Amino acid sequence: MKRIVDVMMQIEPMGLNQVPVLIPEIRKLAGLPKDEFDRQMFQLAKDEIIYMDRHAHPGQMTDKEWGEYLVDRFGQVFVVAIFRKDAAEKIAALENLVDRMPVEPDQAQTDEPVRKPGKGGKRPGAGRKTGTRVVSDSEKRVKLNGVRIPAWLNDWLKSRGMAGELITQALIRQHGLTPPV
Repeated sequence: MKRIVDVMMQIEPMGLNQVPVLIPEIRKLAGLPKDEFDRQMFQLAKDEIIYMDRHAHPGQMTDKEWGEYLVDRFGQVFVVAIFRKDAAEKIAALENLVDRMPVEPDQAQTDEPVRKPGKGGKRPGAGRKTGTRVVSDSEKRVKLNGVRIPAWLNDWLKSRGMAGELITQALIRQHGLTPPV
């Protein structure tokens, strides 16, 4: 953990003044294996030495970005690390420690696959309901004069013009209707 603290100070010398440091930069310079880096970052957060800020819209991230940032077992994506105000005293205590206890299981990363936000989940009621299916663009329905019709039919009617008149004529022919006089 001392190595990560040193790297953060190297990247941002004013880091103890709560200046954010990008996690991918820390990861690159620390040179630690991914699992060890992640474990140490979560331990620093648990020890209240750093605060990690989450990504506002993780669903917009690319797969490459998912690998660079720090992701917890709940799918929360952390992009920056910030030293807490009282971090200096805690960092000094780190210098005297040779080894740290492993992170408790509730804070450790698990072997479970990371769920991206917006992709359903294990929560009760989450995900697509049984028996539902994804509707293709051609099957989607749009409103036309208060009636929902397939999008492809709407496009065809618009290309012909006077959609209401075309529908009226088709219904009269198909069902043998007689319009009132």
